[in-house]
Amino acid sequence: MDNNAARTLFRSDDPIGQTIEIKGEPFTIIGLVRKSNDFKPDIETVQDYYTYQGQGQSGQVMIHDACWPILYRFDEPQCVSVKAVNTDAMTKVGKSTADLLNSSLGLPLSDASAGAGGVVSTDMAAVDTIGGADAEVVDSGDQSQSQGIQYQNEDLLEQAKQLQEMSNATNRMLIWIASISLLVGGIGVMNIMLVSVTERTREIGLKKAIGARKGRILGQFLTEAAVLTSLGGLFGVVIGMILAKVISTVNGTLYAISIPAIIVSVVFSMVIGIVFGLLPSIKAANLNPIDALRYE
Repeated sequence: MDNNAARTLFRSDDPIGQTIEIKGEPFTIIGLVRKSNDFKPDIETVQDYYTYQGQGQSGQVMIHDACWPILYRFDEPQCVSVKAVNTDAMTKVGKSTADLLNSSLGLPLSDASAGAGGVVSTDMAAVDTIGGADAEVVDSGDQSQSQGIQYQNEDLLEQAKQLQEMSNATNRMLIWIASISLLVGGIGVMNIMLVSVTERTREIGLKKAIGARKGRILGQFLTEAAVLTSLGGLFGVVIGMILAKVISTVNGTLYAISIPAIIVSVVFSMVIGIVFGLLPSIKAANLNPIDALRYE
């Protein structure tokens, strides 16, 4: 061990030859080092000595590689996968399996509080019976569970539900953001079209004076609004593709372009233009040609 650990655990006593317990296993101290920068396991449980973990003068204990399988119990499975007959049995199967493993190791049941430890994952399949619930153990990892740390049940169905809830919440937030953006953009298009109608009042009056009907004027301004927003949507798609390419290059990730999504985006932009351009178009179509020609 290093000098910090020795001072904290043994004060002024000589630590050489003395015994400490780490994770319930006895270890004899055979030497001291001034300082260690290597990653080594910290002392977690020390019987009859001061606990230094979490204090400012903590130290490290260096353990021989041959002791690691004993200390971390590599002969005990850490990850066990269980398949249930149906979704209703998944939670019961996982808890029963975790309780069975914990009881075999003399550990608390899975509903007791404990730190991170072994994992029991539940999935669906055809099965046997474990703890009164239909299940089958399909895989057992060869890593270990430390002494005093219990197996915990990981219900994949519950995890899937939580992920789905998070996804739904994210989608709702994005829908609200997109809706507000579309509303603001639509209002902007409407204002631009109203300004255009005002500036072209004499032009509209002249067209109506030489025989243009309301429907033709209405169609002209709706077409202009649709073209304007479609070009805006197409420009936004191009900018998005460029940004995706840049981010992909910087982060070293892949990206995919969905042609249907591009088409839907452009078409939806055109629809927004038609909807918000309807009011200015109606205003232009209803102008009185005499008043329009007099407009300065």
